[in-house]
Amino acid sequence: MENNVENTIDLKVLFGALVRHLKFIAIVTIMFAVGAFCITKFFITDKYTAKAQIYVDPRNNTSDQASPSYQELSAAEKLVNTCQILFTGDRMVDYVAKDLKDLYDIDEFSNSQLKSMISVQAASTGTSVMNIEVVSDNPEMSAVVANLVLSRANEVYKDIVEGGIVKTVNEAVVPKHPSSPNAVKNTLLGFVLGFVFSCGLIVVLELVDTKIKPSDDLEQLYGIPLFAEILDFESNVKGGY
Repeated sequence: MENNVENTIDLKVLFGALVRHLKFIAIVTIMFAVGAFCITKFFITDKYTAKAQIYVDPRNNTSDQASPSYQELSAAEKLVNTCQILFTGDRMVDYVAKDLKDLYDIDEFSNSQLKSMISVQAASTGTSVMNIEVVSDNPEMSAVVANLVLSRANEVYKDIVEGGIVKTVNEAVVPKHPSSPNAVKNTLLGFVLGFVFSCGLIVVLELVDTKIKPSDDLEQLYGIPLFAEILDFESNVKGGY
């Protein structure tokens, strides 16, 4: 029972401290949010994502059959994992680097940089349609590299896999807006971090503060009325006795 009373008193004290420092909490929270926004806008480079789509067809010749059978579709789905490796591997990167040099006279990217820019994944579960995404700080370059991967996809595929063909579904277009960073998300994150930090700081300072401030604190801590109070008018300590 005594422990419950002490815990209740402690919670009341901490809550009261938070209420007394609402202005401080608001200022710190806003500062964190503004800081996160400024860092996002002025110190983080915008990234642009260009997207292209391909379809993996396990059939070599599609003229004899209007639509693939269930077995063929299942085989195409299994080839997706293989294509993810092929289209982000060294062979594809070598082709893209060569095409950038030959077609656009661009040789500023190393193979490791190009590989980090390219990602390939299934458009959705249970489908043989794949998304090719290229991320860079230049929207035009993202689209160029994505379409080069698209143009080389069937060739790279046939170099390794005997049966099937890769078809283009959608070519990449130049992205108009950056895909990252997200200023709204980062600002909200800064807001939350600022609020948590300011509240945590107040709680810590309150817990390590051993000064008895108002006389009411004695009554709350010990549950007995205060008979008299002696003030030290020469003390330089602020906020307590």
